[in-house]
Amino acid sequence: MKREHKYKILALILSFILWYFVVWGKPIEKIIQVPIEPRLSSEGNYIVELNPSQVDVKLEATRSNLRNADIKNLKLQIDLTRYSQGVYQVRVPIESLRINNIKIKEINPSYIMVVIKKISTKKVPVRVQFKEEIPVKAKLLIEPSFVILKGSWDDIKNINQINTVPLDYEELKKERTMYVELENPENGVEIEPQKVKIVYLTR
Repeated sequence: MKREHKYKILALILSFILWYFVVWGKPIEKIIQVPIEPRLSSEGNYIVELNPSQVDVKLEATRSNLRNADIKNLKLQIDLTRYSQGVYQVRVPIESLRINNIKIKEINPSYIMVVIKKISTKKVPVRVQFKEEIPVKAKLLIEPSFVILKGSWDDIKNINQINTVPLDYEELKKERTMYVELENPENGVEIEPQKVKIVYLTR
């Protein structure tokens, strides 16, 4: 091989190495969204609302370190164990977020609004709902006929009954017994149980 060809190959290799270190070795900045996970006291049941529920985190690292880090599964935990029911402005603990070989430069916002509500319960009756107007008043057995609502008192105090999802009357008349889901209220209110048994008793 001619000497000038060797020099060309060597120059190509050196330029590739230089490109690699410039592109992959130079620190860059990247902004990612990280969800916030509240940590509550084990004593008592509470509902927590976070606003916002995730923050923008500015990272600085080389491309290779960013590529190798599991940044998609990052979560930021906020300790709320000393807080009781109420509304608070809480600092986001940037110091708790640590990633090997990556610098955490900034978190935005640095404070979030936290609303803590005590979980209340309420017993309400179940109402069977049909897709169409039925020709006669059907005699039905509902098991259970009452369900328990769980949520903040503000969210459940005005709920006086829970409807089933709309049923087909002819199908119920034919099957005689059906297990039916209940319509979920808004605002994250939980229902226990989430299904009831409907028995058609009319002859």
